[in-house]
Amino acid sequence: GYAKQVNVDIGDAIKAGQPLASIDVPEMITGEKQLLAEIVQLKSEIERYEALAALAKTQITVAEADVKKSDAQIAADQIEYDRIRKLTESKSISERLRDEILSRLETSKASRLAVVAKVDVAKAALRAADADASTAKTTVDVARKKLKESQIMIAYATLQAPFDGVVSQRNLDPGGLVHSGPQKKPL
Repeated sequence: GYAKQVNVDIGDAIKAGQPLASIDVPEMITGEKQLLAEIVQLKSEIERYEALAALAKTQITVAEADVKKSDAQIAADQIEYDRIRKLTESKSISERLRDEILSRLETSKASRLAVVAKVDVAKAALRAADADASTAKTTVDVARKKLKESQIMIAYATLQAPFDGVVSQRNLDPGGLVHSGPQKKPL
């Protein structure tokens, strides 16, 4: 980058750790802002996935209650069918009524299968939401590590005095190019 600011001059007394100069690193600052925005976005996604998981849990509870309701309906229809079947065998009532009750029993059994399928779909939605939330959390962790690395690199843009002393040379002016690698002269 380029020297943004030079804080000391020849003859200045300095203390170890004192900022001597700062380097302008706009691309690093932009990268840091992007990582911060990405983390915020990912946190929102985590909240969305957790809400979807909560919704799926509620759907499972409702569907499981519907299964119990269907089981109760099947049991009631089965009892009624058994009673009507016996009456039909003794010729007390017509076969038509028995067939109607049998049809209702079969419909109740089919309805139960549909409700069981809803339980399975809700459980699959829960697993998917949990997996998506887990992936987003891992991505947040990675982004935080990248952010920390970026912040460390940005911190290197501030040149600090390695020890107490007096500035005897200054080979850097504001706007001057600072590059990594071996320097012909110390800054």
